[in-house]
Amino acid sequence: MISVCVNGITADGYNPYRVIRDGFAWERPDENDPWANIGYWGDHQVIYLAKLLEAAHRLIPQTLLQLLDDRRFTFVQVPYTIRPFAELMQDPFDSIVFDSELDDSLSTACSTEGSDGMLLRDRTGRILQVSLIEKLLIILLVKTTNLVPDGGIWMNTQRPEWNDANNALAGRGLSMVTLYYMMRSIGLIETLLGTSRPLQEQGLRINRQIADFLERVISALEAHLPVLNAGFSPKQRMDFVTDLGTIGSDYRMALYTQGLDGSDRLMGISAVSRYLGTLKTYLMRSISSAQRDDRLYHAYNVMLPGEDTITIGSLPLMLEGRWRCSLREYSPVKRLWESSKHCEPVNSTARISTPTCSIPGRMSEGFSSGIPSKSR
Repeated sequence: MISVCVNGITADGYNPYRVIRDGFAWERPDENDPWANIGYWGDHQVIYLAKLLEAAHRLIPQTLLQLLDDRRFTFVQVPYTIRPFAELMQDPFDSIVFDSELDDSLSTACSTEGSDGMLLRDRTGRILQVSLIEKLLIILLVKTTNLVPDGGIWMNTQRPEWNDANNALAGRGLSMVTLYYMMRSIGLIETLLGTSRPLQEQGLRINRQIADFLERVISALEAHLPVLNAGFSPKQRMDFVTDLGTIGSDYRMALYTQGLDGSDRLMGISAVSRYLGTLKTYLMRSISSAQRDDRLYHAYNVMLPGEDTITIGSLPLMLEGRWRCSLREYSPVKRLWESSKHCEPVNSTARISTPTCSIPGRMSEGFSSGIPSKSR
């Protein structure tokens, strides 16, 4: 199960539409079908994988430790190209290009090689194999380069998260849901690295491009720490998003044009721990910002960009926000539960996803209809 889930993650950090008997499936544009669309749901590779790995740690801890540095996992190729950062900022609602030539090439390869024809290969033509820690790092690094401080993870891949009621959030939406589960993932990874004596002694083999990606992200996070400690202004938030978004964009563009070459670097656990610890500091700050006056937490926010600023718009209370932020390390579940019983969406007869509210008009870009309840 771990292999199926992990192998379904692309080298740019996302997962295809679904896993099928013959491998993986993705959506294709169809001009004759008004419902046809392409894109990535942004939470699957974080939330569901975190829960699966937590279960594995409880049931088969030694096997999970062995998988950390075991080169048995692969990357599925999906014929989607996420646009460069500058284009995402310009129009986050049209963020993915469908590569019809790659789609045809993958279909041809699958007809002769089976599902192996979908897998990413290195520059020599061999199927590229990576370890579990490399997969987990890619997921976290990609989410880090889409972090909007005090708001959440930017949902800029033309799809919402698992709850299709949030379709309108794709483009400008920010997910605190994914951010909460990133905290859980970091806690598990730190536990695994801390209990693996062989990795502590020998270090980690990391693909060269992934290692370079990691080092650039660490440098950017550390450079912005003084701002984090003082609190982000809208201008400083834009600077952070631009710096990290550009690093993520550079990695993607190199991946799309050159692929991953298969060469490795040996990195000490300390470098990965440094990244996880620094990232956790940023996430904790965003979680603090997400707490409401009634001690509940926002599940989603909206990014409101200006010419050189980003402010955060808050949405009405969602039922999902109560359950998703029950972080064992952060918020006592009992206190959260007690607060949830008195909030607006819950009454004695039913629980609904969002409170009853009056929407003045059709929601458009950035929820200009006035849905954000406040900004910060």
